[in-house]
Amino acid sequence: MGAGLSGLTTAFRLASHGFQVSIVDQSQIHPSKHLTAALSPDTPSKKTLHSLDRTEKTPDHVNNMPLVIHGFQHATWALLQELQTLSHLTSLPPVTLEFMTRARQPAPFKPLWAPTPFHTLIGLLRFQGMSLIERWALLKKLEQYWEGDRELPPDLKSQSVQTWLSTLEQSEHTIQKIWNPLCHFFLGSDVTQSSAEYFKTTLVQYFLSAREQNRTVISPLDEDPLFLTPLRKSLAAQHIAFHEHATVTHFQYDARGLTGVKLHDGTTLTAEFYISAFPRKNLIACLSDRILTKYAYFSNLAQLQEFSKLVTHLEIPAPITKARLLLLPSTFNWIAIQPLRHPPGRTSNGTRVSCVTTSEQPASEKSDHDTLSALSNMLPTPLNQHIHLSSSTSIIQRTRTFTPCQPETSVFRPIQKSPLSNFFLVGPWTDTGSPPSHESSIISANLCTQSVLDLIAHR
Repeated sequence: MGAGLSGLTTAFRLASHGFQVSIVDQSQIHPSKHLTAALSPDTPSKKTLHSLDRTEKTPDHVNNMPLVIHGFQHATWALLQELQTLSHLTSLPPVTLEFMTRARQPAPFKPLWAPTPFHTLIGLLRFQGMSLIERWALLKKLEQYWEGDRELPPDLKSQSVQTWLSTLEQSEHTIQKIWNPLCHFFLGSDVTQSSAEYFKTTLVQYFLSAREQNRTVISPLDEDPLFLTPLRKSLAAQHIAFHEHATVTHFQYDARGLTGVKLHDGTTLTAEFYISAFPRKNLIACLSDRILTKYAYFSNLAQLQEFSKLVTHLEIPAPITKARLLLLPSTFNWIAIQPLRHPPGRTSNGTRVSCVTTSEQPASEKSDHDTLSALSNMLPTPLNQHIHLSSSTSIIQRTRTFTPCQPETSVFRPIQKSPLSNFFLVGPWTDTGSPPSHESSIISANLCTQSVLDLIAHR
């Protein structure tokens, strides 16, 4: 079902239920992972299903986002276990959120080893990134929520994070130095643009649940070897048909639903069920004006905005032994620092620094000089002392787009089952209850699979 995480996971799930699956994918699969197994005529099947995916595969890990995985992302951990890649992460030490409130002086947030929620509450009391007055005021509010003496505002879905924080007696300084970087890290957007409901839900999952929930690791492997390659191998072993370099131009439909998908070469593919793992804009381009006008489900897709994300990777010739995660109030929103990966038998002699900046406007790549200058003022000692040794050829910048969690966004995120009886959507931007991320991609695939099974069960 395509080269993307949502599409491949959905194909993986449906194949396990006996579906005959065909994958339509525009991108090129790397020669070493070339999977073109034709579907044999005697392959047992219950139904035939086509998935549509234009998400391009990124072959090199330096082009990707640093893969940060939290303990509360249960769908991600479950899929890793199924794919037998969990062992790459289980031995990793957890990273601490370090807030860079002052130049090169991080303020780490360290929950203590204590029963829930005291591990976080005591950690907050000891946290040096906020004034004692604000920490105490926040603890009092949390106690009131916990005891039921205070209720959350009923309109959090329509409120911004900034509006909600102002009711918690947080100063503008603390909002900009602590809450805004945290909001960018979890939701990808500023406190003035992010939904208070999504932020509250994430904070509860991370800080006020079981201790294991706030365990955070930075994967030494990116999405491809950790998820995509094992998914492709599993599908190839089941003789799944891959249609490569196949660009879908439009959908064909009648009163019953989709009747086929038209490819750029004039070929029409047909199936009983169709699942789109398109990026949102590509999906809209394949829908006719009549469908967009007739169904609010599809017309609402245009209400979802896209923000830009600039990822900058830099290699520094200074070894570190443990990964770190820095949250910043300026220039870069957050930075993941990891030991460089090397083939077995070789030791690390350097560090990879991955900087993430999100914005409402299309991101513009920074000059190498500006990047090095900004990092030299932000990275903690002694890493900042080695910045000048990094050559410009070691700096790689990539831009990506994502759907931000703005107030009222949840109203426009579509469920996986569309109004067309045999047409489904998957992707991190669909309605999953979670911010768009790898976790949301996997949840979407799980929900879509269940929707298909429920539809068949009720026939």
